Amino acid sequence: MILKYFLEIKNRTILIIISWIFTFLICYSYKDALLFTFIKPSLYLFKINTLYFISTNLTEIFSTHIKLASFIGNQVIILYGIYHIFIFIIPGLYNFEYLNFKFVLICGIIVWLLTIILLYNLILPWSWNFFLSFQQTLSNNKLQLHFEARLWEYLKFFIKLYNISIINCQFIILIFVYINSIEKNLNFIKNFRKLIYFLIFLISAFITPPDIISQIFLSLITIIIYEIVLFLIVLKNKTVKNY
Repeated sequence: MILKYFLEIKNRTILIIISWIFTFLICYSYKDALLFTFIKPSLYLFKINTLYFISTNLTEIFSTHIKLASFIGNQVIILYGIYHIFIFIIPGLYNFEYLNFKFVLICGIIVWLLTIILLYNLILPWSWNFFLSFQQTLSNNKLQLHFEARLWEYLKFFIKLYNISIINCQFIILIFVYINSIEKNLNFIKNFRKLIYFLIFLISAFITPPDIISQIFLSLITIIIYEIVLFLIVLKNKTVKNY
């Protein structure tokens, strides 16, 4: 019986590895289009239709394409791996556990997609505006600093912002699960609200870049969503009592 489960795990692992290889190859085949997609949000900041990057290493462009394909492949395989784990453990779950797990999984995927949209249209352009403002300030003081971005440095900056945004937004899902698990004890949540706020700011300080604006921005977003979830739970409880 145990060998049957080990065989299933082996087969699913092989499928995940093969899927990663094919995803990597497809992404590398379309590396130029994918790279332009990553760069596109920053083009309008320079008021030009093209943006050039410098390369200080002979193999930098090639290695950047490899890392870009690996990054996209990893993100796809993470979702694919979660799907396989979910399918694997379904037979051992009760019906309410299956529904709860499915609900959290769907919420996590939706938040993941919304995070990518938010990063692409808001966070990344705002970050470029923030950091390029220092160049303008120094130029006004007669100290000329010309910004020339390296290809890998830009991609690394994008990946860092992506990881920060994903971690922070998935943390919201954990907060929702926590609130939903003790929704009948709202007094406990109200009494420890200040502690929860402190933990949110503490976690944001660890996962954000070393500037206070990013920490406050991400913390306030998390707190607002936290309060919205609390309000929805209270509203749901009142609706249930009325019925």
